[in-house]
Amino acid sequence: MGACLGRGAGSFKEVGEMGLPSERFTVLKKLGSGAEGELYLMKDKTRDKGDQLVALKMILRGSLVDEVRMLREITLQSTLNHIHVIKLYQILLTDSHFCILMEYAPGGDLFKYITKKVKPVSKYQAMSEEEARYVFKQVLSAVDYCHKRHIAHRDLKLANILLDDSWPPRVKICDFGLSRSYDYEHENCYTIVGTPAYMSPEVLDPKHNPDGYDPVKADIWSAGVILYAMLRGRFPFDTHEGNLKAVLRNIKAAHQGDPQHLWAPAWGNAKLSDEVKDLLDRMLDLDAERRINISEILEHPWMSKDLSPSDTFTKAQMFAEEAQEKWNKVSDVMDQTKQDRLRKLVHEALIEHGHPGEILEWHPPTSLRVRTAFSHANLSSLLDHHEENSV
Repeated sequence: MGACLGRGAGSFKEVGEMGLPSERFTVLKKLGSGAEGELYLMKDKTRDKGDQLVALKMILRGSLVDEVRMLREITLQSTLNHIHVIKLYQILLTDSHFCILMEYAPGGDLFKYITKKVKPVSKYQAMSEEEARYVFKQVLSAVDYCHKRHIAHRDLKLANILLDDSWPPRVKICDFGLSRSYDYEHENCYTIVGTPAYMSPEVLDPKHNPDGYDPVKADIWSAGVILYAMLRGRFPFDTHEGNLKAVLRNIKAAHQGDPQHLWAPAWGNAKLSDEVKDLLDRMLDLDAERRINISEILEHPWMSKDLSPSDTFTKAQMFAEEAQEKWNKVSDVMDQTKQDRLRKLVHEALIEHGHPGEILEWHPPTSLRVRTAFSHANLSSLLDHHEENSV
């Protein structure tokens, strides 16, 4: 979920056509559309004044609602209360639509940020290592949070990493449609899912991995591809052909017979530090068993480089960590009654038409308790305010 649908023109709906109350919602613009439905930027007048912009995913009731996937996605995302994960606010079922109300990330996705907004360090390098480290720490923080709750994302990619419009930008991971909850650490998966350019070799090659793959290790590989793309502005191997066999072949070619190291052309003329090259080699190790884990990544010399306390990225990171500590204090558990209510609501969405004017609602456990202060649009002013209060 999240604002992850593709952009697309189409008919602009008024609130009344959606079956939503006009006294609560105002449609501002259509953000995009996809096979599942349409995404709108809305103003929700029931929310705090500085927190009224929301993204609303609209899915027509009936056959477009995938009951199993939708229930899994909503259930998983409802258990995540992290500053770097798109927040699910509410589920609404009108007489015509199944609606998912969630946090709006106005800065677009990380792919757009790299290709349109970042001033390249050189023609061989996109982000500076300092900025890439700042963004990557946020991505890793969210992924680590998910893994500790036994949730593997399984579709980490630039397009599923959204940003707010502040400087420095804050990351919001979205779209948990392919996520997997597992009961035991390193419980293997067998389904080939994800986006080919970001899929690990063991996911791409089930023939040579009959015992399945570890979704946690697969997420680490995807995160490595993301870090490489932030630094180089391209993928570490050729993905133009798109099919799974071609991607797997190109991954092996990019290692030139050495599963632990990318070949020299992968670095081009980019002036990257030996530390970040070592980290990427360890994240993109062909051998999943040997591949670095998140704890080791966080302790890696490149990730733990000391920066000045006055550095913009350091201050922003410190503020985000402080905010997360406060969020952790309002976390609730989804009890059986709330689970049953959600299951009933999703099942009713399979019926093409409800009762005219009827709106059924469901709230995730923490959605009403996490408010504006730690998803503020103006990070700079909050940092200044934080410094004043620390004096």
